[in-house]
Amino acid sequence: MVEELLRSKFLGALVGTGVGDSLGAGFEGWGRVALKEVEQAAEIRKTLTYTDDTHMMIGIAESLIKSKGFNAEDMAYTFASNYELEPWRGYGPAPPYIFRLIRDGLDWGQAAKRFYDGGSYGNGSAMRIAPIGVFYHDNLTLLRDVACESSRITHAHTLGKEGAALQACAIALATNLVSPKRFWKVRMNPGSSSSWDMALKRSIQCPQLYTAFYLSLILSPALSFLL
Repeated sequence: MVEELLRSKFLGALVGTGVGDSLGAGFEGWGRVALKEVEQAAEIRKTLTYTDDTHMMIGIAESLIKSKGFNAEDMAYTFASNYELEPWRGYGPAPPYIFRLIRDGLDWGQAAKRFYDGGSYGNGSAMRIAPIGVFYHDNLTLLRDVACESSRITHAHTLGKEGAALQACAIALATNLVSPKRFWKVRMNPGSSSSWDMALKRSIQCPQLYTAFYLSLILSPALSFLL
């Protein structure tokens, strides 16, 4: 792939996440949003302000660049440092608590389990995953492992980790221009249920869902609910 095109896709994934986050934040919790409402919000807002999702995505990118790859401890401390600089980004109660535990010396792999029994299975780690999706776009096996480990810093439950891996894989496949028809074949966990596979197969078999699924490979997680 031409280097300039690949660089453009890398930037697009990160900027797309930030824009989607900034526009989508005002609709968080809504059951359904019309495209017209999003367009109106974009026209009205002179300045877009991103939330903790993009803030942590930036932290992932910073850590990957600094460490020239994934380093869980560095990423955890980068999250904590960035939070301390801008705690007003809309963080929920869990990340600040986890960051304090890490700052106090608790191992990064154990901190997340202290807030939720078994770890959080929310979508937070998937929302910030774009840098890992593009950084490891050419190695899906390593991508899955890194996505799961990066999730474990704040979202240690299996569902939280698989959600991050699923979104990272979608970004990687979109980066490589691989047809979505191959996507369901990438198993997140050979020992888990086939619910992921079944959902993706249904999206491919249904024309409308297929289109939505394809677009979700390109749009950020914050805007994918519009589909």
